[in-house]
Amino acid sequence: MMTLKTNEPTPNTPTVPVLIVGAGLAGLACAKTLQRHGVPFLIVEADGAVGGRVQSDVHHGFTLDRGFQAFNTAYEEARHFLDFKALNLQAFYAGAVIRHNGAFHQVGDPFRDLRQLFTGLFSSIGTLKDKLLTLKLSLYAKGLDESAIFQMPEQPTLSFLQDYGFSETYIQQFFKPFYGGVFLENTLKTSVRKFLYTFKCFAHGSVTLPQAGMHAIPQQLSQSFGSHELWLNRSVVELSPFDIQAPAPRTVTLSDGSEILANFVIFATPLAETFHLLGESLDVPQNATVNLYFSFEGRLPKGLVGDALYLNGEGTGIIQHLCFISEVASDYAPRGKHLLSVTLNNVTLKETAFETASQRDAQVRHELHAWFGDSVKNWVKEAEYVIPHALSESTLLYGENAPHIQASIHRLQAKWNILLASDALDSGSINGALRAGRLTALQLLEHLSPHTKESHA
Repeated sequence: MMTLKTNEPTPNTPTVPVLIVGAGLAGLACAKTLQRHGVPFLIVEADGAVGGRVQSDVHHGFTLDRGFQAFNTAYEEARHFLDFKALNLQAFYAGAVIRHNGAFHQVGDPFRDLRQLFTGLFSSIGTLKDKLLTLKLSLYAKGLDESAIFQMPEQPTLSFLQDYGFSETYIQQFFKPFYGGVFLENTLKTSVRKFLYTFKCFAHGSVTLPQAGMHAIPQQLSQSFGSHELWLNRSVVELSPFDIQAPAPRTVTLSDGSEILANFVIFATPLAETFHLLGESLDVPQNATVNLYFSFEGRLPKGLVGDALYLNGEGTGIIQHLCFISEVASDYAPRGKHLLSVTLNNVTLKETAFETASQRDAQVRHELHAWFGDSVKNWVKEAEYVIPHALSESTLLYGENAPHIQASIHRLQAKWNILLASDALDSGSINGALRAGRLTALQLLEHLSPHTKESHA
C-alpha cells in the first residue's frame, strides 16, 4: 500500500512533466499519444516487461500467453496505434467446434464463408429457429452504434438471450461455453451491454493471434520509447499529498528508493490496484481464469479443424474451451510439435473443489482422453496460469457496479488529484484499454493547451 510522502525532495530530484504508473496497454497508449504531441513523459512499471495482463512467456521453445487471449481486427481503437501487417495476424476458423453428446459439431459463420451456411443449417446444435435468430442477432449487432450499446438498459446476458427467443438447449450448448470463455463466468450474468459489444466485434472482425504471441502487441506499442521514457522493475511506493491551496509538483518515491518530481501523475494500473496503492478500497467482483498448456509431437487427432476454438457443450466437466493454438499461429510451437491451450470452467472448478492441482490435472486429462483418445497419454503439460483477477464483472460502462465505480473514481480523483487510464473506464477489453489511454492523454493535453485538438471518437 502506498503511503503519503510529506518530506521535501532533495535539490537534485529530477522532474518529469508527466508520470505514467503502469506499462499495460492503457499506459502505453497514453504515452504514445503524449509522444505524438511532443509532451515528455516517464512510464514506471513494476514488472520486467511491458504489457500488463497482455503477456507471453517462452518456455521450451513454446510461446505461452498468460491466459488465453486473442485480438479482434474489429477493434477500431487499435488502428490508432498498431501496425496490423507487422503483427502478422493469424486468424482462427470463423466459427467454432462444439463437443456435444460425445461428438464434435462444426458451426461456421456464413457471413464469412457461404459454405458454412449449409454446415450450420445441418448441424445438430440448436434448432432452425436458433440458427435464424443467430443470423438476425448478428445483423442487429452489426448495425448498432457502440455508444448506443453502452446506454442500453442493464440486463443480464442470459435473460436477454431468453427474451430474444433462443432455446435453453442452444444457450447451454453454444452461448454458455463460448461466452463463458469471453466473460470468464458461465452463468451469463454479465451485462447485455458487454455481450452486444463483443458480439458486434465478432460480427465485424476476425479473431486472430499475432504470429509471435500476444505480447507482440505491447512490444510494438513501446518500441519507440527510449530508456529515459520507460523504466521497468520499478514501482511507485510513495506519493506526496495534493495541496489545493499550494499546487506543486508531486514527489514520487520508487521501489529502488529514488525520487522524482511529477507535474502530473496518471495511474494506468488495474483500477482495483490503483485504489489499493493509494490506500483506498474498491470492491468490484473480479472473474478468474485458469489456463493450461500441453504439447505433443506427431499429427493432430484425426478429423479435427485445427485452427478452430473447441467449446464444451456437454454441460459437464471442467474444460470450458480449448484450441490447438500452434495450428492458428505456427510460431507458438517449435517445428514438429503442437501446442494445446485449455481454459477451465471456473464455476465447475469451484464446485468440484480439487484438493491439489494434480487432481485437477488428472480430471483435465480424463476429459481430453474422452475427446481425443489414447494419444492424450503422451501429451506433456508445459505450464499453467492461474489468474485470479483477469476481468472485472463491471466497468464504468456496464454492469451493476458501474454507479459505484463512478462514485469511487470521483472521490479518489478529488482527494489525490490524479488522472486514471484503465480498461475499467471503458469496455474491459484491449480496445477499451487503448481508448482509455488515448482519451486520458487528450484530457491532459487540453489542460496543457486549450488549442490542442484531436477527435475523441
